[in-house]
Amino acid sequence: MRGPAERLLLIGLALAVLTACAQPTIRVGSKNFAENKILAEMFALLLEDAGYRVERTIPAGNTTTTFEVLRSGEIDLYPEYTGTGLVLLGLPASANPDHAAVVMTREFEKVGLTVLSRLGFQNTYAVLIGEKTATEREIASVNDLAGQAAELRIAVSEEFARQPSDGLQPFLNHFGLHFAEVRIVPAEERLRLYDLLLEGEADVIVGYQTDPQIDDFGLRALPADDPFFPAYEAVPLIAEVALARWPGVGVILQKLVGRLDEQHMRALNREVVLAGRSPRSVARNALVQMGLLPGSVMPAEPDIRVAVDAAEVGAPMATTVLRAARQTLPGREIAYWETVTPVQALLRREARIALAPSIAQFEITDGTARLRPELETVGAAGSVFVHALAGQGATGGLMEAGSIAGGPVGSSSYAFAKAVAAWLPSSPAVVSLPDTDARTAATAVAEGKADVAIVIASLGRPDLAAVLGSPAPAVRLVPASRWWVGSARLAMPFLSTARITAQTYPSLEAPVETLAMQATVVGPSLPSTVIGRQGPSSYSEDVYPVTDAMVRAFNRNLGSHPDIGPHLKPAAALTPDKRRGGQRLNPTPGQTLLSFGIVAYLCWCVWLLVRPARE
Repeated sequence: MRGPAERLLLIGLALAVLTACAQPTIRVGSKNFAENKILAEMFALLLEDAGYRVERTIPAGNTTTTFEVLRSGEIDLYPEYTGTGLVLLGLPASANPDHAAVVMTREFEKVGLTVLSRLGFQNTYAVLIGEKTATEREIASVNDLAGQAAELRIAVSEEFARQPSDGLQPFLNHFGLHFAEVRIVPAEERLRLYDLLLEGEADVIVGYQTDPQIDDFGLRALPADDPFFPAYEAVPLIAEVALARWPGVGVILQKLVGRLDEQHMRALNREVVLAGRSPRSVARNALVQMGLLPGSVMPAEPDIRVAVDAAEVGAPMATTVLRAARQTLPGREIAYWETVTPVQALLRREARIALAPSIAQFEITDGTARLRPELETVGAAGSVFVHALAGQGATGGLMEAGSIAGGPVGSSSYAFAKAVAAWLPSSPAVVSLPDTDARTAATAVAEGKADVAIVIASLGRPDLAAVLGSPAPAVRLVPASRWWVGSARLAMPFLSTARITAQTYPSLEAPVETLAMQATVVGPSLPSTVIGRQGPSSYSEDVYPVTDAMVRAFNRNLGSHPDIGPHLKPAAALTPDKRRGGQRLNPTPGQTLLSFGIVAYLCWCVWLLVRPARE
């Protein structure tokens, strides 16, 4: 017979098993894209918090697959969208959100499915345009495109282009649009649309309202005076039998209603799509922040920051570097660290890499440049140009300036101004400005604080376009290269002669001779006191150089770009291994076989000479 203690233990185990069996288990599924996974995790987390056992199938598959596994009873619940739901039942979509929800609810009841309360946001199509284009062309809505579409290019996904009722051709017909060029990308490459827009290969694209790239790249979503795109409001879709078994599910998920909007979903999608965080951790943090779950927000992984001049943010070059960094490290949060001294931010460990003119990699003393050993060049992103701004009444260029203004002490433009002052016979005074914005530089010249102000920037940067774009600008570009001769040229090897053409800025009537230098992506160099370290994976992420694998991947993701200049120190991964110098002994298989044949023949000849003579 069993003792009392054993009987109590068995009774306890039996009760635990019965309790577990009695506890409701709800199977939550999702589609295979980030937003749907986040919503499904929110459903699951809220149900778990209410005492339900949840079995996750996140993701279950694409739209059709997920819908079918719900109907077959393999899952009980998943997030759907009103427009998609109507399409699944072969019904026409509607641009009226209320009408779409009523029809979807009615029709899904006929197939044993229940549509719960709408969550409060849509993920319908969005017509997107760059902020600069929208401002310059005064485009505030889709309807404003009608008069200018003939001068613009549009890019859309193949999925959108093929839709017969709410796709590309009906969209063009509805608004009377005739674009200069229509580009279609494969459905699986939909995110390439944002690259085309940022790279200037398209002026308008059609994305989704909750795409995180909208906020990330500062794009404008154009509204329409007369809505065209169907309503795609997010709703929980649950099997009728599951809701009858657990009627409290609707009450629990009701907590989400009105708590999410398009802006919020973009931010959450960004955490998964661009920062590489898991949908469950993102969903949990969001619910905690909304007060729907107890606990505290889980800390995110440390950001990896790209230090960049604040004035360059939004310019194509900085955007390309940021995108390449994100493609290189898809599982990490990558963001700008805006500063007027990117290299200093790197050395202070505020950033992992820096985008800076090559002059920033040199210490300049008395007009002589010396490469800084604590830095190495991870990649070359293009070129930046010296823009020397003077008053409209000024004559000559830097050679005649009595005072030269640059950015703050430590900035590239201030270093350039100091270098010029050291080489000019007149020894002009050097004035530091509070930032590197061209508008600040123009104001300094207009107020007589300096004869010439230096701005080192990529061509066409928005602040320069603003200063030099009006019909009668207060300042003009003057030559900046005549001093760069003889010893000065030898002392500043990173500079090269360049020309800013008349088409670059509206007020520029003739080309201006100037200087240019490489825009470089910089990382910390290997400390001389450390032996055998190969990058952040081996020790500390913010002390040692970028790993060789990351350097190579980053350069691939940069796309077409120049080689690093000979005056700079490239990262080890970009330097050929000199220990392997010289051509291989046998560079081709044929030569190798021939060599073996010659050696075999010589060996045979030697054997003939030394073999014993026959008697």
